[in-house]
Order: sequence, then structure tokens, then C-alpha cells
Amino acid sequence: MTRQSSSVGELPHAAEQWPQSAKVRINLTRVGAVDYDAFMLALELFYLGLLGLASIAIAWVSGVVVYKLYRGQS
Repeated sequence: MTRQSSSVGELPHAAEQWPQSAKVRINLTRVGAVDYDAFMLALELFYLGLLGLASIAIAWVSGVVVYKLYRGQS
């Protein structure tokens, strides 16, 4: 027995055919495709930029500390 899709081109979700107890037990939810608009893209790029800057800052501080440790040995 197959279930008809609600929209054109949409495949039936496999979890819809499972018993209700299985859905509750593993806490399955059906999530549709996320539409990325310009705001979400800008927000994602902003946070990726922050992550990149933090990585560069951590590497720079680590390099300074290692340089000062080795310079102090001579």
C-alpha cells in the first residue's frame, strides 16, 4: 500500500509509514527543505568570518608564546 504525495514531485517520507510508537520513541520529525534567503546567507557568512578570525588570532597568540619560550632559552 503506497501513500500519495501531497505535492507534485514530493516523495512520501519513509517515517510516515512507521507505527506511531516508533515515531514517538525515536522522536522523529519531518523537516522540510530550508530556504536560504539573503539574510540567512549574510548571517552564516558573518559567523564563518568570526570563526576564521578567531582561528587566526589563536594561531598568532600560540606562535608568539612559542617564539618567546624559545627565545628565552638562549
